[in-house]
Amino acid sequence: TVVGGDDCDDTTGTYSPVYTWYIDVDGDTYGNSVAAGVVCKPPTSIYSYVLNNEDCDDTLSAIKPTATEICDGIDNNCDGNIDDADPLLDLSSTSLWYEDSDGDTYGNNAQTLSRCVQPAGYVSDNTDCNDSLSSINPETVWYQDSDNDTFGSSTSTQSCTQPEGYVDNDSD
Repeated sequence: TVVGGDDCDDTTGTYSPVYTWYIDVDGDTYGNSVAAGVVCKPPTSIYSYVLNNEDCDDTLSAIKPTATEICDGIDNNCDGNIDDADPLLDLSSTSLWYEDSDGDTYGNNAQTLSRCVQPAGYVSDNTDCNDSLSSINPETVWYQDSDNDTFGSSTSTQSCTQPEGYVDNDSD
């Protein structure tokens, strides 16, 4: 028996006179900060009402506290962190970046970061063969030295490593 008659719907335990209902415009079961007030049942409206106000963007149903944070410049999961700043970021939505210590625009395949935005000192190319010397990379030009005088001819090739019979200058 309820003393005082405060139960507004004795057929269900869902409603109580102490609930604060919040409008849920996008229908994702998370309400915004607009409260209908402390009422027994949710108001009748074209929108639904819920018992929480945790939605940080009530215009998009994909943005809510249970959403996955992805690289898109939006706080998808309403935790106050966006993209790379969110420790809950889904790494499958990031790009893989390679450290470029020597600044030759070729990165070290062994030194990587997964990020939404390209970090300083990192590049998208992972083909550097010597990340401590900018003069050695996949586009390094080597000149043929047929007479072994340490001066190359106009015949050249590009390679990360110095081919036998080639030097790094064409002053022959």
